[in-house]
Amino acid sequence: MKDCSRLIERGVIPVFFIVSILGIFHNSVAGPIAEGCDKFLGNVSTARPPSNFADYWNQVTLENNGKWENVEPNRDQMNWGPVSEAYNYCKQKKFPYRHHTFLWNEQYPKSWFDKLSASEKKAEVEELIKEFGQKFPETDFIDVVNESIDKSPAWKDALGGDGKTGYDWMIWGFEMCRQYIPKAKLAINEYYCEYDTSRVRKYLKIINILKERNLIDCIGIQTHDGETKKGYEMGVLKQCIDTLATAGLPIYSTELDLAGTDEEQLEWYKKIFPIIWEHPAIRGVTLWGWTDSWLLDLSKPKDARLIIDGRERPALKWLREYVSQHKTATKIYSIRIFSPNEADNNLLSSVNNYRIVRFFDLLGRCGYPIIKDKNFPKNAIIIPKNTLRTPFVFETHSGSSSEVRLQIPER
Repeated sequence: MKDCSRLIERGVIPVFFIVSILGIFHNSVAGPIAEGCDKFLGNVSTARPPSNFADYWNQVTLENNGKWENVEPNRDQMNWGPVSEAYNYCKQKKFPYRHHTFLWNEQYPKSWFDKLSASEKKAEVEELIKEFGQKFPETDFIDVVNESIDKSPAWKDALGGDGKTGYDWMIWGFEMCRQYIPKAKLAINEYYCEYDTSRVRKYLKIINILKERNLIDCIGIQTHDGETKKGYEMGVLKQCIDTLATAGLPIYSTELDLAGTDEEQLEWYKKIFPIIWEHPAIRGVTLWGWTDSWLLDLSKPKDARLIIDGRERPALKWLREYVSQHKTATKIYSIRIFSPNEADNNLLSSVNNYRIVRFFDLLGRCGYPIIKDKNFPKNAIIIPKNTLRTPFVFETHSGSSSEVRLQIPER
C-alpha cells in the first residue's frame, strides 16, 4: 500500500484508475443475495440476464419471451432464442430455470391459433410442449397453467374441456408435460391468493385434483404488489399461505413486486417479505423485475424497481442484509391431513425427538389446545377429539429425522 500511495502521489497511477479497479474487485466478489440459503431469491429476464444479475439473484424466470405468443408468432416458426439464452445461463451458473408458461388465455398466438379446428389446436399445444422438452430437458420448474381460475383458455374445450373433474383440459396439459419434460417440477400459478380466502379454497381444490394424479410438484402464488399489500392489510396473507400448505407441496412466490417511494417501498418490504421468506412452505421467491417494472405502465408512483439509474434503493440494501441473517428457514418435514371421521379416539403424536411447531385447519386457523397427559409416552401430544371440527395438519421440525409418527391411541 505504501508503494501504491507514493505512485498515486507522484501521479503515476491516477486516482480514478484505483477507484475503478476497486469497483471491479467489489463486483467480482459480490454474490447472489440468497447465496448459501435453503431457498432461492430470483428475478426475471428477457433473455440472457445482464452481467450483474448474479450479484443479486440466483434463479431466473423468463418473462414475456417465454410465452407462446413470442415463441411462435407464426405457425410452425418457433423462436426459442431468448429461452435458450436464459436456460443456458442457468445451466452455467447452476441456477434454477423456471419456464413461464404454457396454458394461459393471454399472450398466446391468437392471430393464427384461433382459426384452427379443435383437433389442430390440441396438436399445436402438444407440439409446443414436446419441442420445448426436446430442447430444454433439464428445465427445473414449469408454470404449466397460469391464472386458471379467471383466465382458463378460451380454447380449453379442444384439450378436453371441463370433463368429469371440471379440469380435464388442465389434467391433459400436465400429462403432456410429464410425458415430454419428465425432469421438470410442474407447477400451477395463480393470483389473488394473497387475500381472497374463498379463492384459495378453490385453488386448493384444483391442486388436490392434480396431486391425486401425481401431476403437480409445487404451487405458485404470484404475490404482486396490490394483492399482496391487500392481504397484509386484511391480516390474511399468512393464513392464505398456511391453507395452501395443507396440500403438502412446496410453494413458490413467483412474481413478487412491491412499489412506492423509497421510504414506502422499504416499509412494505420490511412488513411483507419476512412473512413470505420465513414461511416453512415457501421454497423460493422470484421478484418480478429490479431495474424495470411493468407497474410503471399502470400509474405512478407504482415504481417497484430496486435499482434506478444505477442507484440501489433502500429496499434492496435492506433485502441483502435481511436475507443474510435468515439463511435457514423452518422446514416442514412432514404433513399429514386427518379428517374428524378418522378419529374415533383422541389423536396422539409420539413426537420423541420432534417438536410440534403448530397445527391448523384448512382455513389456516391455529390455536387448538395441546394437552400433555402422564398416561401416554413422554413428549406425547394429545389433540382432544372435540376440537376436530375440520380437517387439520401438523407442522413439525426435527433435529434428527424427517419422519413423524402419528397414531390413534387405544383406549
